[in-house]
Amino acid sequence: MSLSNYADLKAAIATWVNREDLADTIPDFIRLAEARIYRVLRVPSLEVTTSLSISTVTGKANIPSDFLEARDLILEGNSKTVQLTRRPYGEVQANANTNNKGSSVPGDWARIAQEIIVAPFPDAEYTIKLYYYKQLAALSDNNQTNYLTDQAPDLILFGALAEAAIYLKDPDMESVWERKFAGALAIIQRSSDMVEWGGNNFASRT
Repeated sequence: MSLSNYADLKAAIATWVNREDLADTIPDFIRLAEARIYRVLRVPSLEVTTSLSISTVTGKANIPSDFLEARDLILEGNSKTVQLTRRPYGEVQANANTNNKGSSVPGDWARIAQEIIVAPFPDAEYTIKLYYYKQLAALSDNNQTNYLTDQAPDLILFGALAEAAIYLKDPDMESVWERKFAGALAIIQRSSDMVEWGGNNFASRT
């Protein structure tokens, strides 16, 4: 059976659990599996870049709604380019006191809720180039394919089957699918990490 799209995935789940009465529930299994995957999986296919405007009033910028985790932040503007360093929020907040507006070029950042705050408080208008991991749009009848169906069909299938086993109160099969899910997740992440870092000799700063 093919697993090339959302329809195939739903059909496969129904076949693997050998049930014909779960058509309305199978999408929930898939959605729950997606949520689990995006909490932990970090691969290049989830990486994107966007530019954020820093408020000259608050020293903050709103992060995208699909944000999962930051990979890198680069400050740009006023003829400067600075790689920002992540610090504890309390430390950054203290250094970004709005009573000290226009104090310096920001060098640090922190996240609070759906905002990024930089410190020291910006001395000019800047933008942040945010490199981050994003959560893909959920698979659905109107969104038949994404990274999971294209490159990790086993992962989404095993995750959904584990959720189905929980729903069906079948602890034995839940254990089977959880092991398969964990194994697929570990292999995909390890393979991605090897491609990302294997054989690289980064030049040291002098």
